[in-house]
Amino acid sequence: MKKSQFSPLTESGFLTTLTVVLALIGYYQPLFSLIFSFWALPIVIITARHGLKYGCFAAINTSILLLILTSPLLIFPVLLKSLPLAIMVGYGFYKRWNAIRACISSFLMALLGTGAFLLLTFYLSGVNIYMEQIGVIKEALNQSYSLMHNSGAVNDTMINFQHQTDEIIHLLTIILPTMFILESVVAAIIYYGLSGLLLKRLGTKNIDTLPPFSQWHFPVVFAYLYGFSLIGQYWGVTKGIEWLHVLSFNTLIFSLFIGIIQGISLIAFFKKIGKISKKFVIVIVVLCLINMGLIQVIGLCGFVDMIFNYRKKYSSSHE
Repeated sequence: MKKSQFSPLTESGFLTTLTVVLALIGYYQPLFSLIFSFWALPIVIITARHGLKYGCFAAINTSILLLILTSPLLIFPVLLKSLPLAIMVGYGFYKRWNAIRACISSFLMALLGTGAFLLLTFYLSGVNIYMEQIGVIKEALNQSYSLMHNSGAVNDTMINFQHQTDEIIHLLTIILPTMFILESVVAAIIYYGLSGLLLKRLGTKNIDTLPPFSQWHFPVVFAYLYGFSLIGQYWGVTKGIEWLHVLSFNTLIFSLFIGIIQGISLIAFFKKIGKISKKFVIVIVVLCLINMGLIQVIGLCGFVDMIFNYRKKYSSSHE
């Protein structure tokens, strides 16, 4: 590791101050709310460069300052969600863990932090954040239906559309566990990826960062999980087993998400080696935005790649 010209205490103090400033900007300025998603990145840098002791001290000082400068009831759940994840990511870099071990550990910590965030938010305010968001969507749709009904614009097509949207909202309530898990997965990957880039720019050596996106390859177990979830969903619906239907549907969504990432990574690989053009990639992206069926096709391609590993076969044939 490249040694800093500042002492660990000085550098930790500066980065702690930066953490507080980023958190306050995201807290008080809605236009910069995206900053609020990554405000704890300096804690990762402190932990990665100087160890767990400095990281924990920085997290404690940050928590005290934010509890004083903001509303404790609002900020405390956020602290539980972000700071443990930041410390775990930084500790993985400090211990020179490989990317897989670091990402899994960070995901588990993100899962615990997000769970604590949701439970504490519900305990302090009585608000279920996910259900509240779904309620807002449902309320907006109901107002739209009322306006169309009052204007006399109701027809069979509109009634069918209302039934379809009601079904989508029902499905959203079913997949709440998957949304909870995917949020933790995305948070862990983003924190780990951004932190690795920052640490390399700061001169940190011998750290294992995420591979290029075109080289991402997930275990084949997700492909089998997708297949079993289809069977479980069929049994759950046909036999009237509600818990099996809910469990299988959540598993289906989660495994399909992984398959889509794998499929997009495969497309990025073929673009990188020149097998497909940039225009073709743009067309695929546009079609995915307007056609959900194509997204599922990309996910299926990702599952096939998990099984046969086309990138490995291509590399072997061109050695």
